[in-house]
Amino acid sequence: MRGGGLLRAAMVFVGGLPWLSALAGRALPVSLRHAIALAFAASCHHMPDRTLQMYAQPMCVCSRCAGVYAGIALAAVGSWSRGGTRRLQVLFGTGFTLMIADVVTQDLGLHAPSHALRLASGALVGGTAAAWMLAESLSQ
Repeated sequence: MRGGGLLRAAMVFVGGLPWLSALAGRALPVSLRHAIALAFAASCHHMPDRTLQMYAQPMCVCSRCAGVYAGIALAAVGSWSRGGTRRLQVLFGTGFTLMIADVVTQDLGLHAPSHALRLASGALVGGTAAAWMLAESLSQ
């Protein structure tokens, strides 16, 4: 595949899998839902109060990781890789800083977990990281 097509396809697949699993819900066979949950278990704490529910079932990742994976998939579908890597590096650094600030203030008990904030910060970090990777792969 030309133009990072294979990388894009992998990012769309991996980034979309937690969402597809959640949206498909009980339509997926139990064994497949279990396999997807196991695949993501090592990369996420999956704490119940920090995990979105769809169709009365928790997602296989927490809301921040759900945002990261959504950002990866959306960046791979979109054309974020245009405009050079410097802009993406700055956006990634900004998003990562905001994410860490949210983690620290949340864990210190300064505010309750916010799914909206967790999704947004995760999407910014995942999306800019994916776009940065795509931009780098296209420049080689």
